[in-house]
Amino acid sequence: MQLNAVDLPFENKLDCIYSNKVLHHLSEYELRKSLLRQVELLNDNGIIAHSFWLGEGFEEMEGLLFNYYSKQQIIALLSEYFEVIDCLAYQEFETGDSLFIIAKKVV
Repeated sequence: MQLNAVDLPFENKLDCIYSNKVLHHLSEYELRKSLLRQVELLNDNGIIAHSFWLGEGFEEMEGLLFNYYSKQQIIALLSEYFEVIDCLAYQEFETGDSLFIIAKKVV
């Protein structure tokens, strides 16, 4: 199933929303819209689990946007909408190039 990560066209409530290196393709404005939509879609105390590339700035490759955030920036952004439960920096290609974060919808 291919979906728009900003609008998330679901009607049913969800217990968890997961993405692996998807949300960094959104502008910060689109990411905020996506997070608000995720709050709407989640059941009370629902969970998000997302991974991001860590870094600074942005770049475009073959027409695709890549936004990079620091660990602190991602946590601050997600904390506006969720309670961050845990996060783990890990290596996909280089040491500390990725972050996996789990957060809970606050009721």
